[in-house]
Amino acid sequence: MMVAKDNNHQGYHGNFAKQFHKGKWFMVFGSSLILSCAGASYMFGMYSKDLKATLGYDQTTLNTIGFFKNLGANSGIISGLIAEITPTWMILLIGAVTNFVGYFMVWLSITQKIPKPEVWQMCLYFVIGTHSQNFAATSVMISCVNTFPLNRGIVVGFLQSFVGLSAAIISQFHKTIIASCSVHYYYQDTRSIVLALAVFPAIVSILFAFTIRGFEPSTQFNDTRPFFHFFYIATGLATFILGITITHLFECHLSKFAYHLIAFLMFLFLLVLPLFVAIREDLFLWKLAEAESENLNVIIENQENDNNNNKAEPTTSTSMYSCFKSILNKPERGEDHTILQALLSVDMFLIFFVSICGLGANLAAIDNLGQIGESLGYSKVKTQYFVSLVSVWNFFGRVFSGFASEALLGLYKLPRPWLVTISLFISVIGHVAIVLSNDSGLYIASCIIGFCFGAQIPLISATISEIFGLKHYGALLNYWHLGSPIGSYLMNVLVGGTLYDAEAKNQLKKIDHSFSLNEELGELVCFGIDCYNFTFVIFATIILLGAFASLVLVKRTSEFYKGDIYKKFRENHKQQHIVWL
Repeated sequence: MMVAKDNNHQGYHGNFAKQFHKGKWFMVFGSSLILSCAGASYMFGMYSKDLKATLGYDQTTLNTIGFFKNLGANSGIISGLIAEITPTWMILLIGAVTNFVGYFMVWLSITQKIPKPEVWQMCLYFVIGTHSQNFAATSVMISCVNTFPLNRGIVVGFLQSFVGLSAAIISQFHKTIIASCSVHYYYQDTRSIVLALAVFPAIVSILFAFTIRGFEPSTQFNDTRPFFHFFYIATGLATFILGITITHLFECHLSKFAYHLIAFLMFLFLLVLPLFVAIREDLFLWKLAEAESENLNVIIENQENDNNNNKAEPTTSTSMYSCFKSILNKPERGEDHTILQALLSVDMFLIFFVSICGLGANLAAIDNLGQIGESLGYSKVKTQYFVSLVSVWNFFGRVFSGFASEALLGLYKLPRPWLVTISLFISVIGHVAIVLSNDSGLYIASCIIGFCFGAQIPLISATISEIFGLKHYGALLNYWHLGSPIGSYLMNVLVGGTLYDAEAKNQLKKIDHSFSLNEELGELVCFGIDCYNFTFVIFATIILLGAFASLVLVKRTSEFYKGDIYKKFRENHKQQHIVWL
């Protein structure tokens, strides 16, 4: 028996100004800012042309670097394991350091301030830089999902949406800074984007490193209301950025004053309004905790103490027999699985395969937007805005899938894998739109692929937490992300890069050498839709395979989703006996 605070008011005692930064809603606010800078890997298409031209890479080499970029961004097993034994502030500080070191070395290379690095060195720089995203995402997702387990679909969708929008946010702030200095420089150079990627995420992670921390699980369903308010604000920001992007696509040049106004409005949407929501919610909980502390003592009898005492008894879990017995005797879906039990399950295999096919193909398409735009004759500036379009619709996909799946699950018991399947079928349309490209085909494809790619991530993340439990959620969350870089390597390097270079060489046989091959840099360039035509036919076919695998997962989990998947958390809440004195 122990004396404790009500778990929904944890930390809300004393002076509010001193306690505010320890509140759970300020943690949500800080989490959104950290993740709004955690999608730097999606900006590769903005500066890949300069990377290719400056360092003299062919398309296959560029795609190989892109693979290692994706590998770093999605191989979060290390951060997941570190999260098991270290506090969240340590994880965030590690992420800040690796982010700055990795991207700063890329910037030094692309601006030729250091000797040209070997390809393996450039790959290493990208792995270090993009791997920092896993430290940020792991610390934030574990803290928030464990704090709001009954609303995990909404929480995952909301937080992941900022990862999708981060490319557009960083890009817009970068444009504002450059426009304030020299508009001409901004339109001619994209290498300074890499420096922004090195600085912005590191600063934000350091500022909020001690804000992100664990809370006792909240058992209140009315926690949904503040998330909807955050959602409205984030949607307003995304719509605002979308409007700016469309304005630029129509080649409407803005004055310095307009850029300053844009920066102010983004500051309002990103900082002031969400901070107001966090203050309002934490102030309400603080007042409630202060009122209760004057009239009652809360005594909580937690049955976990008995469980902990039982764990102290000698066991034979170290024996080989017990280990294999534990793996074979898997718990029911929804119960906490060990890491091996989850990894060796058919459900996880299907999720991993879907990730390879669906996320891998869509990620390969996103990485190649810059090269596709170049092949079709778009300017460098317009190519950047294709990436911004993907980022904005990536946001809409993530936030829509999180909120919509939670609503459909509550109303109709619709399994989340159903929505994964639907998003995969829709994404095929985006790849076909590139094959049938016309003046607006790439715009449409950017929106569709961005939306579907964004929708799949929170859906699968929430599915893993529901099927395998939250005990090892950090490690399992980062495991399935590995499917994305594996898929992008297979489709980007072995398929896309090979076919691109082959078509470029065929064009060199038909036209003048100087037209397609820059003799000084050795840059191999392909022109026309034939550079990517067959590639995206293959991508669409592979996505269809992933969609059918997702249908198998729907069949396997349909009975589980028909039941009460949050029963465990309700029972744990009932076990806490509150006695009023």
